[in-house]
Amino acid sequence: MGKLDIPDVCAHLDRLKRLCDRLEKAQADEQRYRELAFQIRAETDALHAMICSYTPPTPPRKTVST
Repeated sequence: MGKLDIPDVCAHLDRLKRLCDRLEKAQADEQRYRELAFQIRAETDALHAMICSYTPPTPPRKTVST
């Protein structure tokens, strides 16, 4: 990935926020809590892969004149 797509990053963060909100509400339901934790882990892994595959542009090299 040559360019980090900010709208995609924001979409991942929005999904994580919604999942975390649902996780908080599901604390009494162990099965649902585990399912949401699994979904959060998958979404976090996808976000991590997106960001880590980003290669920032190389700044131009400065030449030293003598």
